[in-house]
Amino acid sequence: DSDAEDQNGVFYQDLTTDEFNLTQLEERLISKIQSTTLAMKGGS
Repeated sequence: DSDAEDQNGVFYQDLTTDEFNLTQLEERLISKIQSTTLAMKGGS
């Protein structure tokens, strides 16, 4: 029983970390797209 609890705890912990990493990636991707768009507008 406590074994399953530990596994669940790890699972939820990993899920939270993955979601956090995904958010970081999305923010980085969005800012990269925005700066690229700005550069293209400024270039032309």
